[in-house]
Amino acid sequence: MWATYSSQLKDPHLRGPFLYTSSGFVNVFAMAGSGFIVARLVLPEEIGTWYSVIVLLPYLTLLSLGLPQAAGRQFAFLSGAGEQKKAQELANTALSYTFLWSVVSMSIAVIVMFFVWSKGSDLQTRLAFVLFIIVAGSNPFKQYLHNLYRSGSEFGTLGAIQYVESVFNIVSIALVYFGGWVGLFIRYASIAFLSATLRFFLCPIPLRLHFSWPLFRQLFKMGLPRLIITIVAGLFLAADNTLIVTGLGKEAMGFYVLAIMAERAVGAIPLSLRQIVQVQMTVRYGQTKVINTLKRITFLPVLINAVVLLVPTILAIILIKPFVNAFLPNYIPGIDAARLAIVAGYFSALGISGGLFGAVDRLSGYMFLMLGSLGLYYLLGLLGLRMYGTIESVAAAKVLATAFLVLGINLMAFYYLNKKGLGEKKSSNIV
Repeated sequence: MWATYSSQLKDPHLRGPFLYTSSGFVNVFAMAGSGFIVARLVLPEEIGTWYSVIVLLPYLTLLSLGLPQAAGRQFAFLSGAGEQKKAQELANTALSYTFLWSVVSMSIAVIVMFFVWSKGSDLQTRLAFVLFIIVAGSNPFKQYLHNLYRSGSEFGTLGAIQYVESVFNIVSIALVYFGGWVGLFIRYASIAFLSATLRFFLCPIPLRLHFSWPLFRQLFKMGLPRLIITIVAGLFLAADNTLIVTGLGKEAMGFYVLAIMAERAVGAIPLSLRQIVQVQMTVRYGQTKVINTLKRITFLPVLINAVVLLVPTILAIILIKPFVNAFLPNYIPGIDAARLAIVAGYFSALGISGGLFGAVDRLSGYMFLMLGSLGLYYLLGLLGLRMYGTIESVAAAKVLATAFLVLGINLMAFYYLNKKGLGEKKSSNIV
């Protein structure tokens, strides 16, 4: 085994992806372990307060205009085609817009903060909104630069950053231990700020603020379907939080945090793998312009995830109850929802083939599939809350909607890969 790892670290083509994937694996344990320790140190309603505030974050993604995803895809495509100068100009334009996006996001967060304050909110909510301003400003840079690192195949640097983040996740537990819920909120804001700062200052791709209006228009045109998908994906991720916060309150949201942590633990490794796979798809497609050359790289990761994650998923479902009973007794009401979230995380890992649509710039069908899945999610979630009024009903809605989405993704990917005559669209060569 060590010989295999050693060879991967020596091979320049494998070193970066290996470090990135392994850092994702370490992140699973760092996030899950630190998350459970933090949950033990504070009350469910205190964590629930923070998650009730950051439910706004996916809605601020509306301001992205889809540019991080469009720029990331096109940067990889142009790099694969050998057009490095054009790729650099594109990256600079996207960075300039990201700066504007960050400023506007913080401004909106400030306006919402004062509005909430005027309604006579409690001290916890007020402090959460103050620190959320940092998160709102940091998130655009993290999103864009993360996409750019992957598109430039800078997996080694990104892996190193994620190792640092894992260490900070653990070390920052001290903030909660000594500061209680105040330290908890500071910890969450610090993690977001550190993630953006590391990606900015360690970026191996030379960037500067230089805005090209023609490039921006072209990126916007390409980014529009990606924006819709990004919005829908964000709303899909935020649906359970939104339904629970608005329908059941902060304490119920605190119990549901157990489900969020469990699902993230299951999905962290597949997410890292998907990001690597999509870049490789895009580069290969930029070289060949032939879609059916991507069959193996599309479906082999699906099979790997299905097999590798099956036993850990079953064990997690079995063991989470005795674990929570022993170490997190305040969160016992969230056990059943967490079990359902683990199942949803497993299904989500099987949607890794969805990277194909962005790589080959075929997003219309995927967009409608996402919209249909989101509608199903909210419909089932609202019905569940109306009939049962529990966090488990929302988690069950997530399982069903995720299964529907993943099945549709794989069937659509199979259709595209087997349809004759599909190649690169003219609109993709935007520069």
